[in-house]
Amino acid sequence: MVFPTNLFVPLTSFNTAVVGVRKTKLHFTETLRRFGHCGNCDWMLNLMNYRDAVGLRRGEQYLLQASAPGFIAWGLLVAV
Repeated sequence: MVFPTNLFVPLTSFNTAVVGVRKTKLHFTETLRRFGHCGNCDWMLNLMNYRDAVGLRRGEQYLLQASAPGFIAWGLLVAV
């Protein structure tokens, strides 16, 4: 699963597709509706929402993405 910045759905979808991740792997629409954009902590809200709804599985990998004008960062978490 990918947990991105909740900035603009088409832009987030494009940025994720550029690195080869399918749109079905994006997880952000629920928190986008509830909280909107909360700076570069969006990925944390998305990850916590996913954890509460689905749970994190040991050994699974989760891709985190934060962006702002002129800035993009990615991070990989592995559940233990």
